[in-house]
Amino acid sequence: MNTFFDSHSVDLVNLLKMLPAVFGSAGLLTYMTRRSKPVPDHEVLHLLAGANAAVILLVCMALIGLTLWLFFGSPPPDQDARWIEPQFGLALLSSVLPS
Repeated sequence: MNTFFDSHSVDLVNLLKMLPAVFGSAGLLTYMTRRSKPVPDHEVLHLLAGANAAVILLVCMALIGLTLWLFFGSPPPDQDARWIEPQFGLALLSSVLPS
C-alpha cells in the first residue's frame, strides 16, 4: 500500500517540524496585511493595542524559532544510552575500594 508519505520525499517527521514555522509565517503575513484600525481615543486602549501587537509578533517569531531549533538543534540521545543504575555503581565502587 503506497501512501502519500511513502511516495514523496517529505517524511512525516520533517513535515511535523515545519508546521510551527508555517503557522508563524501565516500569522505574520495575516498581521502585516490586515487593515489598520483607527487610533483609539483613550490612552489605555492605545497601550492595549500596542501590547496586543507585541504579543502577536512575539508568538509568531517564537513559532518560527521553534522550527529552526527543531531542525538545527542538537539531536536527541540514542535510545541505547542509559543512566548508570545505582546498584551497579555501588557494586563497582565496593569492588575497587579495599575492604
